[in-house]
Amino acid sequence: MLRKVSGLSLLLFAAPTMAADISYNFIEVGYQEIDIDGGFLGGLDIDGDGYGIAGSFELNENWFVAASYAKAEFDFGVDLDQVALGAGYHVPISDNADFYGGKTRNQDPILSTEAHVRFLVSGEVWTSLDGNFWRGGRTRVDRVENDDLQSN
Repeated sequence: MLRKVSGLSLLLFAAPTMAADISYNFIEVGYQEIDIDGGFLGGLDIDGDGYGIAGSFELNENWFVAASYAKAEFDFGVDLDQVALGAGYHVPISDNADFYGGKTRNQDPILSTEAHVRFLVSGEVWTSLDGNFWRGGRTRVDRVENDDLQSN
């Protein structure tokens, strides 16, 4: 499968960085165009585009938090929303380089459906039968899936 993602980002705010002080404070917005070609699936061609916003904020000398939101719309009526929250720790290793690590948590959407049937017994008396089904919400930390799928 060939997957191409092209994007354009604009840095809205960044604290001035000195050679000896790398800042983790920023906000950015971006646009992406997505083209997924799956030749082995009978010529599947999925196109879409979307936008995103991301940011990071330093809590103290070494710790920072990060968050992002992205939305993409595909040509066959499917939308994708992604929210990510993270925290990280950085350590200077030279005047112009940091070693950093962090954790990012993502959660899948919860899909649900309901059905209702209402019966009129007589005059002003009625009864109903209701049902629902929901499934999803699985989380991942740094792309490692947790065993927390929610379902009824």
